[in-house]
Amino acid sequence: MLNQLIGFWTKSPIALRTNNLIVVWFGIIVGIVVAMAIPTILFLSNSIEDQRYVRFFYAFFTWWPLFSIGGAIFFFHDFWFSLGRRIKQFLVSGQFKWKRPGAVFYGGFLGSLLLVLILGFHYHLSALYALDFIFILIPFFHGASRLACLNFGCCYGKVCSDSHLLKVRYHHPDSEPVRHGIPRGQSLHAVQLYEMIVCMLIGSFMVYLMGRVGEGKIFATYLVCYGAARFVLEFIRDNSHEKVLFHWLSVWQLLSLCFVAAGTILLIVLPDGNRLRMINPTHYIDPVKIVLLALLNAVALGITFSVHFRKRDEPL
Repeated sequence: MLNQLIGFWTKSPIALRTNNLIVVWFGIIVGIVVAMAIPTILFLSNSIEDQRYVRFFYAFFTWWPLFSIGGAIFFFHDFWFSLGRRIKQFLVSGQFKWKRPGAVFYGGFLGSLLLVLILGFHYHLSALYALDFIFILIPFFHGASRLACLNFGCCYGKVCSDSHLLKVRYHHPDSEPVRHGIPRGQSLHAVQLYEMIVCMLIGSFMVYLMGRVGEGKIFATYLVCYGAARFVLEFIRDNSHEKVLFHWLSVWQLLSLCFVAAGTILLIVLPDGNRLRMINPTHYIDPVKIVLLALLNAVALGITFSVHFRKRDEPL
């Protein structure tokens, strides 16, 4: 039953193909996840003990499409890829090929982090406190977004046995593993589902830490947990084209180690005070504004990551 569901989900990455463009399910699924995440975050922000953060998060999602897409689009989308390719070649001196898909998360993460820092300075609020709140929720939605990767085929795993319990097979010619030369129907580790499960576990642990650790330590713990998990998962992901250090570490493992190092330093240096606490909502909830912000962000990210400009006979 599970394998049948996975087979149905991965049947085709293409939602629409015309003479001049291709629309992929990846961006549509990401847009749906974002449309669910933003109302949840904005609604729960009304329960933060310091009510000044309500205004903070409304402003955050007003600007978030620009910063999150700005971080991720440089590595991913066709519109910027020509420019991005030249800059990346300059940055890496042609020593390795920086594949686009993995940078969606890291690019969006860094762009979002920059926005939190800017808004914290503007509103005279703690960026670390805001990050603590965000990262009791983000792991759950990040995990859900891995279903988009499962459909598209990006972040695919290494070859595994046909008897493996959690495996995925791709048959469509536009699925990323097939485009990369993996034989159609080959059993692969379902790394996307592994990471989804890990994200849900991390999110549950972040919720447990709420009110138990000092300001910034939920975010720091997330960096350590996700960085360590991603580092391990990369060993069963087919990323041989990204090996950059001693021929066995990928660029994403290097970034994961940076996550672990940054989180460890924050856990050591941050004091154990001003813990994130939630109360009964006291601030007026503006449902119209929440819906508009959810639509703005969902449409912006959905279009960015679903539309590829290709001729009908041109491969994805």
